[in-house]
Amino acid sequence: ELDIAMNGLLGEATANLMYQLVTNLFTRLIRRLGPLYYDRERDHGRSLLTHRELFGALEDGDPERARTLVGRMLDYSEERILAEAQRLEEAGLLGPVEGDKL
Repeated sequence: ELDIAMNGLLGEATANLMYQLVTNLFTRLIRRLGPLYYDRERDHGRSLLTHRELFGALEDGDPERARTLVGRMLDYSEERILAEAQRLEEAGLLGPVEGDKL
């Protein structure tokens, strides 16, 4: 919920209508994938630090630093989600169902 609220504030702060639209469209998905982002270690501290750094970049008017931080956040999320998808696939809980045609 904290990440969803942060994304809402980020969309408002930047007045980026596309960001706001995408955030609103994917809120349900974000809620479902959030546990993958916060893995077993529940690394909230890293996330809060990154959010603080991002808001600092926005307050400083440093778009390059903000882009770098968002890129780092997206890379981390992608890595965690793909690792969990692989784990689920290896456990037979994710993937094609026998008999399904592509």
